[in-house]
Formats: sequence, C-alpha cells, structure tokens
Amino acid sequence: MAMPRPPLHQYEAESTKRWSGIVTAFDGFVLLSPQYNWGYPAVLKNALDTLYAEWRGKPVSMVTYGGHGGFQAALALGLVVRGLHMRPLATNPQITISEQATDERGQLIDADALLEPYRPSFLALGKEFLSSGKD
Repeated sequence: MAMPRPPLHQYEAESTKRWSGIVTAFDGFVLLSPQYNWGYPAVLKNALDTLYAEWRGKPVSMVTYGGHGGFQAALALGLVVRGLHMRPLATNPQITISEQATDERGQLIDADALLEPYRPSFLALGKEFLSSGKD
C-alpha cells in the first residue's frame, strides 16, 4: 500500500513559495527550540510540516532548552526530522535553564555564563556540521 505524500513544490501561497526558497537555499539546519509542554512549539511543527522535499537529505542538529534541557522536545523533533528524511547529527545540545538563571520577568540574567558549560558541545557541533557534507 502506497503512503500518501504531499505534492512536491506545488504551492499556491506566496509565503509557502518563499519558505520553500529559503529552505532550499541552505545546506543544513540547526533547529533551536524550547521545550514547551513536553514537546516543541506548534509554530516550529508548522514550519517543518509546510514543506517536504526541501528538507530531504539535509543535516540537522536539534538544540533544545528548558528547565530540564528540553529532552522531550528533542525526542519529538527527532521523530519529525527522521520522517522528513533529514540527516540528524550526533551533537544535539540540551541547555538547562534553571530558575536562578532568570530574573522575575523570565529573562536570562547572564547568557554567557549560562552557555559557557555548553561551549565544547557547540564547538563539536560546528565541526560535525562542517564535515557532514563530506561522505
């Protein structure tokens, strides 16, 4: 039984045509997402689901963040990017943001200090991304 597949590049909306052009122009992606209700935001799901063929074969890293690093968001995103036939990279940092790292408005107090422990992961991600096109 054949699985239904969206029509390829037969877009009517100008916004979808522009989005297709943007995604097509890039060699790969780093998806940065908060963990939202144990998943990732609907706007990201919509951005991914609007297209299909444009994502195929492109390397992707999922950088998630939240009170527990965004583990559940990374799991959910992993399923979707695999379904889109992207090539998930091995390095997918999960950034934990504690309540002590934010002020009373929920804004980061010191982003540099928060991200410093993740520097090795980000450097590894950069190297992996650069080498992902060389098979």
